[in-house]
Amino acid sequence: MSRCGPPDEPLRRERSVAPGAAGRVAGIVAAVLAGLLAGGALCGCEAFQRKLTRKPKRPRERARPIISFQDYSRTMTAVDRYRKHYLLFEYWNADLLTALASPPLNAKRYKRASAEALGELKTLRDIVTEEVGLRLALMIERRERLDRQLQSGIHPSQVHAVARTLERQTREFNREFFWRQVDDHLKPWPPGPEPGAAEAAATGQGQAPAGEAAADDDTEAAPGMPPSVMPGRPADTESEEPVRMGAPAP
Repeated sequence: MSRCGPPDEPLRRERSVAPGAAGRVAGIVAAVLAGLLAGGALCGCEAFQRKLTRKPKRPRERARPIISFQDYSRTMTAVDRYRKHYLLFEYWNADLLTALASPPLNAKRYKRASAEALGELKTLRDIVTEEVGLRLALMIERRERLDRQLQSGIHPSQVHAVARTLERQTREFNREFFWRQVDDHLKPWPPGPEPGAAEAAATGQGQAPAGEAAADDDTEAAPGMPPSVMPGRPADTESEEPVRMGAPAP
């Protein structure tokens, strides 16, 4: 038989694929399709579940935390209390120096820092004994004058002089009122009962019984009220004849 086509065209041979390679390719394709289908099914189920979930008419209230404060001031010692306010003064005093050294000048910041530092100094004066408190009062007077100057406002040209004064006062305070140096000159904390309070409470002096106090309140006459009509007392049976209204006087 004669073959159609040009005589010089080569015969095309079909390539045969090995059975093992074809199986591996089919397995990979099947695994990829299964993964895609599983991911789509999961995403679809979640969206479908949200659509079928009934939304509450009223929004649920969020749980509010219960805050319980505990007072630890009774567990503090006198040294702990002094050291606490000493460190607070150091913090506000350092913040004041930083505010003065940080341009541009922030008036609100240095005014607050000066007021807080002065308040901590006054608190320390109440903690120490009278002897140390007198020496601390002299420093507080100088600090009050400086605080009044800061609260009224300072010019940037005055910052350097004010900062030098603050640094000198800080060195003096740390040298004389460091908490390790005044630990033997502190008032007792927590404060005990006043002298004689325990004896008065035991003997009951100065306190009237509750029944007598109530009776005294009931029998007390109001201003302008005669004793015969005082509450808690029976009215007198013998009384003067009332004067008739409109009758001529004798």
